Amino acid sequence: MCSLHMINNNGLGTLSILSYGKTNLTLRITGVMPDEYHQVFTLMAKVDIYDHISIAPLPSGNTKDIVVFNASGKHIDKKDVASLNAMESLGDSSGGTSVSKVVNLLRKEYGDIMGLTNQFFHIIVSKNIPQGSGMGGSSSNAHATLVGILSLVSSTLSYSSQHRLLKKIGADAPFFLHQKPQICHGRGDEFLSSANLPQGMNIIVIYPHTGNATAKIYAEYARQQVDKKYSAVPSGGVFEGMPVSREISESQGVDVGRLNTNNNINNDAECRHNVNIEVEDLVLLMGNDLLPPALSVNKELKELYSILFTKVQSYNTAHGEVLAAAILNGSGSSVSVVCFNRETSQYFATSLAKLFPYYYVGSHTIVQDAAKVHTLQQGR
Repeated sequence: MCSLHMINNNGLGTLSILSYGKTNLTLRITGVMPDEYHQVFTLMAKVDIYDHISIAPLPSGNTKDIVVFNASGKHIDKKDVASLNAMESLGDSSGGTSVSKVVNLLRKEYGDIMGLTNQFFHIIVSKNIPQGSGMGGSSSNAHATLVGILSLVSSTLSYSSQHRLLKKIGADAPFFLHQKPQICHGRGDEFLSSANLPQGMNIIVIYPHTGNATAKIYAEYARQQVDKKYSAVPSGGVFEGMPVSREISESQGVDVGRLNTNNNINNDAECRHNVNIEVEDLVLLMGNDLLPPALSVNKELKELYSILFTKVQSYNTAHGEVLAAAILNGSGSSVSVVCFNRETSQYFATSLAKLFPYYYVGSHTIVQDAAKVHTLQQGR
């Protein structure tokens, strides 16, 4: 989901983009692939927490992009922002951030065709998604930047081409091409089915201001997994008839197109298969195989999750039904309480803010269909 807003119209124009985060409502490791990457089964959904990205074309004569990060939310650690800016200042020697990587990939592969060879950009990323939280901020930033630049230069790129570019940035980056929640397999980049989730779902995100390195969490998982017993891919019930794998083809592509007042940014190909997931299905499906290694690596997260799990269990017991569930977002370090009605969401938003006054505690909506988020264009 990317909401694009043309804030002026001088030359190529300047774009303001909202880059949304995600959560993994389930994440199961189902094996190891030939390239030694872990194979996962995951249900991902976008969440209405976002970074703000501004992209402006630089005048001719400039020979490189300028990418700057700053802290938007008060919960963003300035050290994380400084680290991102340091990566950009080192340029090619560090590989840069996901933003500069996707711009460089686009220019390398399509520079002549799109007129990008000598066109450079000033990109400002105002961070609101916590770094190292497992909410996909870096991958979302790459996708939003890709969509923004394609729109600025009025160019199109098929779904499969965008998927291929984003996959080079991160395993979860292609997910952001999709409008609806997705059931994914492989490295998280094979989309088996779109998912209709229960209406009115909210999540209360708690971030303890300490990030998790994904590679470190997977390494700890491998260390703990001595018996090589992996989770099974769910089948039957709501998953009856769902494809085991889904090949990406050019025919699935939908071009980005130009920005106009009547056009949604819908640069994706939704899976033809679709499942309806009710609350009882979701409760059974939820779980994250990366939780034990994440708690082992991050002691502060372990204490936080223990308190959160106990509080959720007590709430459900008192009400005689499952109204909330505690989950780890991706590889962490943020955790969430998934709430299935408004009253439950309000209770946890208030009580957790009091319980963890020094952590980020935010109430956010699960995005059911990003196609309903319209693009706006405004000349000035």
